[in-house]
Amino acid sequence: MLYVYKRSDSPMHPWDVMRHGGRNNIAPDVKQRYLVLWNADVVRKDDQWHYVFEFDNRDSLEITELAQIFTGSATTATRYPDGADWRKWLGSDWTIIDNSRRQEILKSAGNEAGDKVVITTLRVGSSQFPLRQQ
Repeated sequence: MLYVYKRSDSPMHPWDVMRHGGRNNIAPDVKQRYLVLWNADVVRKDDQWHYVFEFDNRDSLEITELAQIFTGSATTATRYPDGADWRKWLGSDWTIIDNSRRQEILKSAGNEAGDKVVITTLRVGSSQFPLRQQ
């Protein structure tokens, strides 16, 4: 897994590209050719949005048989949608982090007083559900 941290003044909508794939154009040290956005942790504190994006680094966009079983449909696609340009989607001011830094970011939201929001989501298979700010 590859973790990317990004702060933003305005909310992003990672659920629009959840379970989408694209060429690995953000982590040259990772040998796999593709990245699939697998999970997004969101923390709202100090008037900023803090995102930790979890990417599955892989050599193909084929969906494993096990993942297809979890989607609950025999007619499910066999590949993740392709075409995400991760560098463009992330924009500027993002950093690759490790899991311990991810945990620090998530824990910091629970340790501070004041208004804060923590959203963590994990989705199995390729099914998505819309979660958009109205």
